Amino acid sequence: MTKTTDKNIPVIPENSVSVVAFRESMSNKATMSDFTILIAPVRGCEGEYTEYKVHKVYFSELSAVFRRRFASDEATATEVLRDRFYHWDVGKDFVRYFYATTWDHVFIGDWSDALAVYMLAKRYECRDIHVVADYVYKNTTDEPPCAIELSCDYWYYPTSKEEVICLVEIYYDRCTEPATTYGPVIARRSMGMWGKRRVAEIEKLNKRELVRLTKQYPAFAQDLCMEYFIQR
Repeated sequence: MTKTTDKNIPVIPENSVSVVAFRESMSNKATMSDFTILIAPVRGCEGEYTEYKVHKVYFSELSAVFRRRFASDEATATEVLRDRFYHWDVGKDFVRYFYATTWDHVFIGDWSDALAVYMLAKRYECRDIHVVADYVYKNTTDEPPCAIELSCDYWYYPTSKEEVICLVEIYYDRCTEPATTYGPVIARRSMGMWGKRRVAEIEKLNKRELVRLTKQYPAFAQDLCMEYFIQR
């Protein structure tokens, strides 16, 4: 093991198992950090942004977006996650991934929090996000449909277009049949987002995104059509 006389410089172990533990131990430590992540407080709560001192090399390894950003001449020293998530740990779980190198720590929480982590991971083009999507799908379909619909109605005050899009993609990537137990629930949620009833809740409707989803997922298109006629 390499020794050092400077207590501020961490000792890097030589065996591979300890190297993994060393990487995890560097999470949110200012030592050798060269980048800052700022996470907004939870929606509806007062407070300052939470600051994480991180390392570009780890974020570049596991995120294509960060890798491109750090390679750019216009790279900044700070990234701000402005989403005000429902659960305090969503931003923390996202940052932790770059040190744990797996998403296992996400799988002990609620599926809706895992969905929020998935949204961040997708936005930053992180590796292995399909395992988070699998967890969200499995745990949503383990819930009673009424519980899913209630969760959809109260996600993050209010539900964003991005959340609906991600849920549609996760569900219909894995379920190709219309009129299932859960498909109509997701269709109703989508109608709420893109329909006239909740226009005020989103900044701008993106009808092209809805067209893309209906073309990509025929089962979703059928569920959406059926729910439209039911609610007419």
